Amino acid sequence: MKNTRNWAVLASLFFTFSCSKLDDFIGDGHDDDAPVWVDFKFRASLQVGGEGAAEISAFDPSTNKLFVVNVEVDEVSVFDITDIDSPIKLTSLQLNGVGRPNSVSVSNGKLAVAVESFDKQANGYIKIYDTETLAFLTAYSTGALPDMVAFSPDGKYAVSANEGEPNHDYTNDPYGSVTIVDMNDSSARTISFSGFESQLNALKEKGFRIFGPNASLAMDVEPEYVAISDDSKTAWVSL
Repeated sequence: MKNTRNWAVLASLFFTFSCSKLDDFIGDGHDDDAPVWVDFKFRASLQVGGEGAAEISAFDPSTNKLFVVNVEVDEVSVFDITDIDSPIKLTSLQLNGVGRPNSVSVSNGKLAVAVESFDKQANGYIKIYDTETLAFLTAYSTGALPDMVAFSPDGKYAVSANEGEPNHDYTNDPYGSVTIVDMNDSSARTISFSGFESQLNALKEKGFRIFGPNASLAMDVEPEYVAISDDSKTAWVSL
């Protein structure tokens, strides 16, 4: 993964999920497909805000903190759930007027926050915080409307799916894109899907559709979710 050109190819493939063992999803008729029962028990409620205020959360096991996006007040709400029966609301993470939080992810004592700009067609950010001190560490520019951010399992990379939604009258339709941050050298690269324009006709024959008026392929695709393999070498992005 040190060569981000490989990421450009891998992140551009039109897959919504991958699994080395398909029977993990559908079963293969063997004894290991026996049902596993999980007994859930209510423990506590956390008041974050109204409807839609707490869409995405991330738990940091090293600090027992729960981080929750709160789009009602453009912040990340923070809770100490060391005692799950008595969670404590801590100081929230303010975004300092740069935009709205869409997603959070935690790895190795760091919190990544995907932040869309108030102008949704402008570039957004991945903001990084220390999960222990809650101090702001750094920020990286992304494509327009980063809708999800995820750390690779080894913590070396943070990847955002940048949706690139158009405005209402389609006078501004930014490219959908993927941003890859190398946490080791603090570099970031944003990759669009413009390299697939030459394949558009062949893709249409296979069922690919363009909906936006006068939109190109790169404009019309809207990356929304990202999943990263256990070995941290491959990312799958849903469009």
